[in-house]
Amino acid sequence: MPNAHNRPHVFVAQADLPRVKTDAWLLPCDAGFHVLATWIPDYLRAGLRQRNTETFVLPVALFDEWTSGRRRTVRHDDWPGASMPWLTNVGGGKNYEVDWYLQAVTQFVEEASVWAKTNSKRSRPLLGVPAVGTGYGGQWDKKARIIDALFEHLLSLAELHDVDIVFTLFDPQSFAAAQLARKRRVDTAAVGWDLDSRLLSSATALAERAKHGGLVMFLGSGVSVGAGLPTWRNFLGELAQRAGLAEPQVQSLQNLDAMDAGSVVERYLGGREQLEEQTRDLLKTQECSLQHALIASIPHEAAVTLNYDTLYESASKAVVGQVAVLPQDRNPKAKRWLLKLHGCVERGDLVLTRKDYLRFGERRTALAGIVQALLITKHMLFIGFGMTDPNFLRILDDVRRSLGDVTNEKDLADPIGTVLMLNHDPLRNLLFDADLKMESMASPHAPDSARQLEIFLDLIAFKSASTTAFFFDPTYDALLTDTEREFRDSLDAIHAKFVDDPPGNVWEDFEKLMGK
Repeated sequence: MPNAHNRPHVFVAQADLPRVKTDAWLLPCDAGFHVLATWIPDYLRAGLRQRNTETFVLPVALFDEWTSGRRRTVRHDDWPGASMPWLTNVGGGKNYEVDWYLQAVTQFVEEASVWAKTNSKRSRPLLGVPAVGTGYGGQWDKKARIIDALFEHLLSLAELHDVDIVFTLFDPQSFAAAQLARKRRVDTAAVGWDLDSRLLSSATALAERAKHGGLVMFLGSGVSVGAGLPTWRNFLGELAQRAGLAEPQVQSLQNLDAMDAGSVVERYLGGREQLEEQTRDLLKTQECSLQHALIASIPHEAAVTLNYDTLYESASKAVVGQVAVLPQDRNPKAKRWLLKLHGCVERGDLVLTRKDYLRFGERRTALAGIVQALLITKHMLFIGFGMTDPNFLRILDDVRRSLGDVTNEKDLADPIGTVLMLNHDPLRNLLFDADLKMESMASPHAPDSARQLEIFLDLIAFKSASTTAFFFDPTYDALLTDTEREFRDSLDAIHAKFVDDPPGNVWEDFEKLMGK
């Protein structure tokens, strides 16, 4: 069993589970081994034999156990994605009891945890479980009941098998219901969240900002490491190896400034076109990290990144739909937008070399202005970013000069941003603590700082989540009190009475409140 200060954790994220990097995940199917096409990401659908479902072949050795219902989960070794799925029979019906679904989840966790402990690169394996039974599994009209029971069950299974589990919900109503189920059970004291009082307080404050639209995200390359992508330094090292540099040259490259290292690699690769082609190949993963999924689940309208990959966009799509990516996209109807300061692998215009950096100012002045405005008007949360990029430091310095030097305690109490660091770095704190709050994830009782960061982000998502998104959905009635149901029914009656002859401009806001 895990010790009291490093306990297993159940994360909750609004996410498309097949697109999240896990060690193993539960892939819903029915007794006939049929899987709905929606569980297979677009980039893996080329081999679909049918329009709406994929039928997998049941291993002959399992035929008797599977058809009798004794065995309901089996590892799918031939899956083309990076994370390992377990085909799990959760295709029930309206008359099935909740326990029937929980039994399948138990089998999955029991088998997948043994396999993952041998194959995982994490300090504690991560399993992915969706809200089974709430769609075509037959319990769509009893979502509240099954989500509530499933969350409690996952808490027990995580403790029993010493694994982390990410419980993924596909829509805002289910996500809100899961967070409410968690609120009723999980103690938010330090032991319950495996975070010390300092981090608990910081996460709570950031969640309050998020709830009121005051938080903006800044993503560095560290966020993508959990998806299997390299850090910036390792990225340059891998490019150098592909360029044919000998090991001593690769080591020398690490001593160069990142901008100069990019210029050297470009020359050895044979030019700009080859550099961008190799970059796309190195960053071609399609599964986002757990950090991406948790960040996307936290309320915010804007994000900034120096990353070239498209994983944040993929994670956010599951929450808000298509993300407007600046500078190319200017969609005023988008619920979330992302500013890519250094370009994108799918769009080109990458900032990789000394020449690119030198030309940054003349080509991206307007983009830098957007970052400056965000720093002044919002609270910027830096995740996976080492605070060493010269372009960003120039932008920060412009903001510093605009606001004036920060020297007194009053200003220190409300910094313009928070930097989430894996380790303590006192000297770096001295450089930025007048403007930015430096929050280290390092803890004596939790040696894995990256996992601490995931738990920290999960707490922000929990504290900032709506617990009323399901209010007007009758399939979540079990979560409402009698008074809340009466109030909901009264509002429905008002809507029905005036829908054909709405009373002026207020109607649009009223329908928005009701999710119409």
